[in-house]
Amino acid sequence: MKQGKLALLMLGRLPPPIGGVTISVENLFLALVSRKVEVGFLFSGLTRRYDIAHIHAYDAKKRFLLAVLAKIFAKRVVFTIHGMHFDENNWFNRQTLKLSDGAVILNDNILIQAPSLKTLPLLKVSSLLQEGLNHNTSNTCLLPKVKEKPRLLLYAQHGNSFSGQPIYGVPFVLSVLPQLVECYQLVVVDLSHAYPEFSQFASTEVIHITSAVDFKQLLTEVDVYLRPTSKDGDSVAIREAAMFNVPVVASDVVERADGVMTYRYLDGNDFLQKIDDALHLETVQYHQQLSSVEQYLTFYQTLLNR
Repeated sequence: MKQGKLALLMLGRLPPPIGGVTISVENLFLALVSRKVEVGFLFSGLTRRYDIAHIHAYDAKKRFLLAVLAKIFAKRVVFTIHGMHFDENNWFNRQTLKLSDGAVILNDNILIQAPSLKTLPLLKVSSLLQEGLNHNTSNTCLLPKVKEKPRLLLYAQHGNSFSGQPIYGVPFVLSVLPQLVECYQLVVVDLSHAYPEFSQFASTEVIHITSAVDFKQLLTEVDVYLRPTSKDGDSVAIREAAMFNVPVVASDVVERADGVMTYRYLDGNDFLQKIDDALHLETVQYHQQLSSVEQYLTFYQTLLNR
């Protein structure tokens, strides 16, 4: 397919709010536009029929409803699974599989958890594409310029659990917080206002952010990004930390990207030790293996040729 001939309906949101899915959608959008692809969005784009409709949604019911809409406005329907969970026993997910022509996955583990996905043509890519990287930040300092201790950044999203443990691992961090604040200042992004415990600490120990913020700008102002998750996919936040050469300390529940320092899951002593190790690294050696938008274009064309 010649560049500029493809028309795509993006059924997903651009930031704000800032989150893994919206950042990934923005990245794909920028990458496609760089290749002269015509991209429409819900609802402003529902004025014509498209070659491809690409769905980005966490919720199974919402994904299904978007798939029904996509069948009306596009020749082929594709959806991306953001994260590591796809319940193939869920009625809405089963119907989405029937309505779709292909799926995009961000890790291989999802196929172990949901082998029914193999009934569709699949594309495996990284959560961010090289052509869509956006290094721009607000360039406005969000944290006090005077820093008494090394700063750690935690995204405290409140959501579902996995094997009885909250996905974002916030209770675990709270359990070691007294030891943590002896040596570090913790910056917590808590947009769900779910963890008022953080506000009980002095601002010299914990900076509790509960409103929308430029996450990339925050990354440039901290020393380590923490990822204590109970499960994970191809984390956008880790990819962004690598963009700004910020050390990452993450749980070992999944295989992490090269350069990420892992600790034994739920082991507080190992967690604290790895933070100290990360701060004493002379250089952070990230080896970003980012996919190209050309892989998407080839995949879309293959589906259109079927």
